[in-house]
Amino acid sequence: NGHMQVTQSIVNQLNDMNLDHLSVIEHDLFMEAHPILTSICKKWYINSFKYFRNMYKGFYYSRPDKLDKCFYKYYGLNKLINLLIKEKPDL
Repeated sequence: NGHMQVTQSIVNQLNDMNLDHLSVIEHDLFMEAHPILTSICKKWYINSFKYFRNMYKGFYYSRPDKLDKCFYKYYGLNKLINLLIKEKPDL
């Protein structure tokens, strides 16, 4: 998964900086918020790119002018909000 690889790279970079005041918390919001749906979507995602490139392209790139209407924009948002309330990060 691309988003997990990016997350791991960022976490590694932050840890390599040895910042004493920094505490890194890593979560897979998609999996935590909707584990069953995420598992189904992962399988579809892998197969759509492998076997159905046009469907993959249509799903991710069909409406670049309407990104605010993507159904997955808010996927996991409630989980993120609850995590922020719980952890109270000092941003």
